[in-house]
Amino acid sequence: MRRALIGSLVLAFAAAGLDRAGIPEARAQTADTDRAIDAGRTAARFYEEGKWAEAYARFDEADRAAHSVVFVLYMARCQRALGDRSAERKLLEGIVAETLPPGAPEPMRRAQADAASELAALREEMARDEARARPAATAGPSASAVPPPPEAPAAQDGPLWPGVVVLGAGVVGLGIGGVTGAMALSETSTIEEGCDGTHCLKSDSDRGDRASTLAAISTVGFIAGGALATAGVLLLVVRPGGGASRSGDGQLSLSASPRGAWLSGRF
Repeated sequence: MRRALIGSLVLAFAAAGLDRAGIPEARAQTADTDRAIDAGRTAARFYEEGKWAEAYARFDEADRAAHSVVFVLYMARCQRALGDRSAERKLLEGIVAETLPPGAPEPMRRAQADAASELAALREEMARDEARARPAATAGPSASAVPPPPEAPAAQDGPLWPGVVVLGAGVVGLGIGGVTGAMALSETSTIEEGCDGTHCLKSDSDRGDRASTLAAISTVGFIAGGALATAGVLLLVVRPGGGASRSGDGQLSLSASPRGAWLSGRF
């Protein structure tokens, strides 16, 4: 199709030159037409090879030598291929606004019709792009963007001292359990030395009560100390009491009694 258009244009220029043979002005016009034909042929070859910048330059050279809307149409198409839609629209608008001379060749009339069709499509395409690029705020309340939720502040770890204190208390408890346990064993051993079978010395009854008390203290010390030591390590790892953004921060509670000790918490 491209070669057919350029070929038809060549025939139209050649016919115009032959009609005016022998007139000096016609000879000059024929020379310009020949330059336009040569440049148009080279431009058509570049166009078919996809060399848009080179094709545009040769089409422009041909149009300057002998103006034709066919050349301008292909200049517009080169600009489109190069991505310059503003330049393309300007060229197409010039073609559509131009008044063709009476008896203009069919390639010129067809080029003007093609330019009108391509201009309408280009305007529609550019209008769609402008609509997509328009900020959402100008499109009305229904198109307003919903603001993203505020970011939660960064979580912060709680202090270390609660864990250190609880762990230290646990170590003390274990130490008390160990000492009192050793004392209870010593008292029991002394009482057993004065026993004869199942009968023990009545004078050792106070020593026996003291051994029982020490054993009870030792048991509580070991249980409470172990629980406190465990809670202390856990507090050092979890470190509750930090920033408010930490949902469900660890909450610990420790209870102890002569019967035992227990740790409860929520993390």
